[in-house]
Amino acid sequence: MNSRALNVVISSLLIFSILIVMTLSTYIWGLSYLSKYKDVATFEGVKGDMKVLKASIDMVSHEGKGSRNFIKIHIPEGRLKVNASNDYIVYIMESDAEIVQAGSSVEQQGLELQGEISPRGKYTTKIIVNYSGTMINIVGNSSAPKGYYTIKINNIGYNATTDKIKVQVGF
Repeated sequence: MNSRALNVVISSLLIFSILIVMTLSTYIWGLSYLSKYKDVATFEGVKGDMKVLKASIDMVSHEGKGSRNFIKIHIPEGRLKVNASNDYIVYIMESDAEIVQAGSSVEQQGLELQGEISPRGKYTTKIIVNYSGTMINIVGNSSAPKGYYTIKINNIGYNATTDKIKVQVGF
């Protein structure tokens, strides 16, 4: 084989190798980029559902005893928890993306957004509907993993002892 033919083969292999490396690096960069924006889109979708949940609880609490409402909610990732002992509802999502700055807490349209770093080194983002310190007492402890749920919101009356309106929230 002459040296001219060998140069063509080596040049072709080098160009092909460079193209493969560029394609793979673009693919890997693109996957992480898309994954981050998938997590942001999931967070924003659930945040919208949490606004609807808060508005429904507020509405039912003002309509009087026996008032109820049902809303459908989709939890694509994470977990939704009702914490009656502290009068709040929280959505918790873990991801590689820092959606809310770790260590911060931000009030946004009646929702509290918190960012933390999990023990596994990932970012944990919380959306909290907090009724502590208000006239509403959340009743019912429940927890739901990802999935589709119908949430029942029921005004079960006024509690004269605590001077609060008791609203039951359950899946």
